[in-house]
Parts: sequence; structure tokens; C-alpha cells
Amino acid sequence: MAQKKVKFQGLPSRICWLGYGQRAKFGLALNAMVKSGELSAPIIIGRDHLDCGSVASPNRETESMKDGSDAVADWPILNALLNTASGASWVSFHHGGGVGMGYSLHSGQVIGCRWYR
Repeated sequence: MAQKKVKFQGLPSRICWLGYGQRAKFGLALNAMVKSGELSAPIIIGRDHLDCGSVASPNRETESMKDGSDAVADWPILNALLNTASGASWVSFHHGGGVGMGYSLHSGQVIGCRWYR
């Protein structure tokens, strides 16, 4: 479908959503693929606002919090700060996320990877 609908896609790219344990396995698989020569650097790895700690959305992810903190934005701000301190190549803090502008806060991050064999 993308070949028909998108005239130019730029660099080869793929997307997948992984849980915490899956991400660790994926990282090890990437390392093995770079070591074998199947992939070459640089590789960009991004994380969407899928993590529960990166989102404050009272109408979706943080709806009906038992402590009543539905709209508190502490976690996405702390998440963005932690990603920055941890060396992420690009950290974003934004709102919207599919529930409407102004109704949620999210943080995201991207890591540019360079491996050497």
C-alpha cells in the first residue's frame, strides 16, 4: 500500500511496537545483525508515546487513576528529562496524541546508533 500511496519514502524504514522485554531482545538482535554485516550504521531507533510513563491523557491512558491524578503531567515531563539525561539523541515533549490538541501530554525519544565491528 505504501508504494502506491507514498511517492517518496526516503531512507528504508520499518516500524514495530515492542514491550520492555521485547525491546531488550530486539536490541540484541540488532547488535548481532550489525556484527554479521546484515545491517550497517547509522541506525535510528525511536520510541513513540506508547510507554505509560510518557503519557498524561485523562481521556485515555491515565483515565480513572485511583489517586485522582488523571490530568497531572508529572510523568511525561520526568520521562522527557530522564531520556535527556540518559543520552537520547532527540527528545520531544508534545500534546495531542490522537485525543485532540490540549487534551494530553506526551514525551518521545529517538536514539541514533553507531556500531563498529
